[in-house]
Amino acid sequence: MTNFWEALDQVDLTQQQENYEYRLYYDNETGVPLFYSMSHEPGTYIVVDKETYTISNYHCEVKDGKIINLNTLGAYRKLVPSDTGVTTHPHNVMVVAQTGTNWKVKTYES
Repeated sequence: MTNFWEALDQVDLTQQQENYEYRLYYDNETGVPLFYSMSHEPGTYIVVDKETYTISNYHCEVKDGKIINLNTLGAYRKLVPSDTGVTTHPHNVMVVAQTGTNWKVKTYES
């Protein structure tokens, strides 16, 4: 029978470094992202870093091989009463109703 420490010395602890390639596949004509993948799929793609792959933001587009984030930087949005828009319950804006208050989203640039 083999001693535990002898068996441990016989184990190959060197592991090969896996080089993963993170990809964002997109529509070549519009730049709209289709899906993120690490596998080789047919289609147009760009290689992205692990953080971008982990976030998997679909609110972007690809132009000239770079990701353009569609979120407006330096702006914030606020729900404001309006004559048009979505009608909600007077006491809870999360409940859509037939009668109540109309709301729309207004973007403020800073």
